[in-house]
Amino acid sequence: MNAKEQKELALSKLLLLVLAVIGLLLVIWLAWLRPAADSIDAASTRATAADNGTQSSAKDQAYAYLVIKEWRMRFRLNNSTQGAYYVPSASSPDRTVYISMHALEATDNCAADKVSLGAFGRFEATDTDPASGLPMTQLYPDAKQVGEYHYYYSHPQAACSDNAAVLEKANKAIEGFTAIVTTAQHTVPQ
Repeated sequence: MNAKEQKELALSKLLLLVLAVIGLLLVIWLAWLRPAADSIDAASTRATAADNGTQSSAKDQAYAYLVIKEWRMRFRLNNSTQGAYYVPSASSPDRTVYISMHALEATDNCAADKVSLGAFGRFEATDTDPASGLPMTQLYPDAKQVGEYHYYYSHPQAACSDNAAVLEKANKAIEGFTAIVTTAQHTVPQ
């Protein structure tokens, strides 16, 4: 092998090494950028933690849950909400999370970080609405109290799609979210 061929071979090996490193960094970067909500898969929504200081029953562990880890809360999913996920509100993650369905997240604007399918919110009994000044307990009288917080579901402000089939799925999920907010419970003993 002459000097020119050796140089070309060395450059080829270096190029392959650089491409491999770039590929690895790209995979790591994409995994890191993935929203926290996407990391919650079906296995992680299964109840395995203690509930209000008592061990979860076998029957309880058979249900799937939407676990909001920032709030240490879970909501038992029903048939129309299987595959639900959330994205915390950028302005008030301790009070609001936007929710959607994995099956609809790539459809039009139905992802939780876009128009979403509504939101779960929470407030303390003494909180008032900043806009109206009314007590939150008056605005959301059916909110479920768990510990010091009251939990409620807020419907979306707009439709996430113009497609009739997508809207049918979204509306079923919205009905389901309205129902599951009443299943709110702690994921860890308080």
